[in-house]
Amino acid sequence: MAVTNMRTLLMRVILSLLIAAALLLAGTGAYYFADQRYLQRLSLQWPIASDATREIVLGPLDAQGQWVHALPLPYPLPAHRYASFHVQRTDTHVPVQLFLLIDSEHHASPHAYPLRQHDLNEYRQALHPLLETTERITGLALAIQGPPGAQISVHGLRLDAQPMTLWALYRAILDDWRRFEGIQNYTINRIHGGYYPQAVLLPPVLAGALWLLLGVLIYPLLRGKQKHQRLITAWLVFGVIIWVLLDLRWQWDLFGQHTHSAPRSAGVSWEHKAHSPADVPLRELAQTLKAEGIPETLKRVFIVGSHSEDYLALRLRWHLLPHPVALVYPEQPLQQDDGVILLPTQQHLRYEAGAQPAYGHLYHRHSNRRIPVRLMMTHPAGSVFKVLDS
Repeated sequence: MAVTNMRTLLMRVILSLLIAAALLLAGTGAYYFADQRYLQRLSLQWPIASDATREIVLGPLDAQGQWVHALPLPYPLPAHRYASFHVQRTDTHVPVQLFLLIDSEHHASPHAYPLRQHDLNEYRQALHPLLETTERITGLALAIQGPPGAQISVHGLRLDAQPMTLWALYRAILDDWRRFEGIQNYTINRIHGGYYPQAVLLPPVLAGALWLLLGVLIYPLLRGKQKHQRLITAWLVFGVIIWVLLDLRWQWDLFGQHTHSAPRSAGVSWEHKAHSPADVPLRELAQTLKAEGIPETLKRVFIVGSHSEDYLALRLRWHLLPHPVALVYPEQPLQQDDGVILLPTQQHLRYEAGAQPAYGHLYHRHSNRRIPVRLMMTHPAGSVFKVLDS
């Protein structure tokens, strides 16, 4: 009799979990089709950081009439999920040609695609079928060609996600759960499932918690008036099973990180690490700065990245050794003859050129301060400025 009751208990618990799983998937699909919110999360718009103006000044163009503006990516982009790229200009009097530069895993150099002019100040580029065979986009940049010294302002830089069916949505969620997150100081409680938490519709930990909670709420409808003393034990067992599955997912992520990082880092000398392909632009910028003696002419040098642990800022600081370099924009005012290196990932400062393109101001977005500077060098890895007497 006890065995029969236990079997009935387990069957009802399993049935309630299956119904909970169906409701969870149905709710996820309903959320997706509610104004295509998942596509809005996948789509990107620059500047990524919140900004009231949402405007980017491009230029001044160099002597060859060129300018490259790198667009920071929060994570590598699965190319098959994106459909088109849009640029909205705020001025129309400067004749320029815009190009979209795309770096991908399977190509050593970026591909340049001319943006088609949709109307007077809007440019578009359909990414399909350009990227059908590309797994992930690792870098995006906007290139401009036009009269030397010219500059334009743009806003509405937007990468639109590709519409998908409900079945494709579930496959995308499963694909997110299976992707490695990279080297992070995360525990099992913070597994996002994928590269970037804001792009993940249903994180594994949240899915497991909702699944168990829905199952507990549904069980009384199946139980009727019968009571089981071992009900709490049964639910604890299933909770532990779900937790173990999440832990195995986390361990799989750790082993994947080890598999990817060990061949590149274990036993590799400092010389080989310094000449890694990922550091080529940073190394070129540091070598150019040292060759021209720019660090010696500056009182202090500050690298401005996205935050205090910006990987590019850390690597550039390493390449600039033995020159003392600070990593973040200081809270105290900059002094005359200080140097500022703006990385493509940063969204704190914006250069506003004056009557002479090499002289202008650095506009601090949050404090609305303008710092007089001279543009010393432009490079795809970053722009270098010298602070002038205010």
